[in-house]
Amino acid sequence: MTNEWPEGGSPRPMTSEEAERRAERSENFQRLILRVGALACAAVVVRLPSGDEGIGTAFHVGEGVYLTARHVLENNEVLSVVPYGRGWIFRDELIEEAHTGGMLNGEIPIWHMNHVNPHIARGPFFHNDIAVDVAAFVMGGIDRNTPSMALGFHYDDWIVDEDWLLTKGIAFGYPPVPTATGPIQLAATVEVNGVVDTYRDRYVRFVVSGPPRGGFSGGPVFHERGFVLGMVIESLEQFGKPEPGFFTILSIEALHEVLEQHGLTPQRQEPPTVEESIAMAREDLEARQAARAAKCPGSTE
Repeated sequence: MTNEWPEGGSPRPMTSEEAERRAERSENFQRLILRVGALACAAVVVRLPSGDEGIGTAFHVGEGVYLTARHVLENNEVLSVVPYGRGWIFRDELIEEAHTGGMLNGEIPIWHMNHVNPHIARGPFFHNDIAVDVAAFVMGGIDRNTPSMALGFHYDDWIVDEDWLLTKGIAFGYPPVPTATGPIQLAATVEVNGVVDTYRDRYVRFVVSGPPRGGFSGGPVFHERGFVLGMVIESLEQFGKPEPGFFTILSIEALHEVLEQHGLTPQRQEPPTVEESIAMAREDLEARQAARAAKCPGSTE
């Protein structure tokens, strides 16, 4: 099935009047992520081998490519993939512009998501290591302007524990909601409480405090520094008993690997050049120094 989209092209720049009104509605970072990040996520409804239905989460990383947890898809029958479509984006957030008819107070053209028979067009693709709980697939039928989430590049060997402890992020997921008529997306603020190396594989996990409920599996945790910190994979458990209030996030390296292994890496997820890495490191250092100076006026550190 081919997608029938309205004719469009590159978004035109906003007029000065539109830009002024857009600025009046500028949002803090958390509100922006809640609005735009939500649209990158999708509910994955499956039938388990037992015959029961289950639900997990997937998220868009660009060019129709979605990531999720391996255990959400493997050995299960996918019944539906339901992208979040209740939100909207401004003109300056478009990938490609087309006529929409949707307006915000009649002043700023905005784009409402228009998914046409969303379905898995290719995949699923699993990580080459069967023990790694990561999978990807390519969606057809999604709106051309579906936002995507930027993956971080904090590879495991580069992680310094104290740089992450007590930082915050937003987890997106689709836990079952009693009485709901369909999948309901929930968002939760989480805090990084630990960085863990496990004996099961070579990948770093972050332990975060938050609601460890089924349905968040495969979902992203978007970090306050502006990128995906990792993927929700499991509750924190010992001897088969969950530890209330905590769950674990698989760090980013395995997510990049599954994309590379299957030739699925979208252009926006390509690793930065050396020059870009140096510039980002310098910006990060300056931001931390500014934060320390704000907390400790007069400090010369």
